[in-house]
Amino acid sequence: MQLDEATDVASDAHLIAYVRYVSGEDCCEELLFCKPIERRATAQELFNILNSFFDENCLKWEDCIGICIDGAPVMSGKRVGLQAIVKSVALQCLDTLYDTQGGSRSKSHQCGVE
Repeated sequence: MQLDEATDVASDAHLIAYVRYVSGEDCCEELLFCKPIERRATAQELFNILNSFFDENCLKWEDCIGICIDGAPVMSGKRVGLQAIVKSVALQCLDTLYDTQGGSRSKSHQCGVE
């Protein structure tokens, strides 16, 4: 899952999530959601939006095998960032930092599958 916080032309903040998965022999990538960030964009608030989406759609955290985020502190903080919160509920989850200038900064595998 790739996560990003973005601001639209009206200066409204959104959490955007893309998901990459294997279906049969195909690697698929789709927009999972684009949700408004109603409060201050803290790691906990972003996680609450993500966790609510998981709950509303009967998704399980144990099925999340990887997250890809940018280097913003709210996203990548090792102890209090969104990455840390996700990894506390999805113990098997690997993380990758995404360089908005040109792709992954860490070793990545197509579809997150070795």
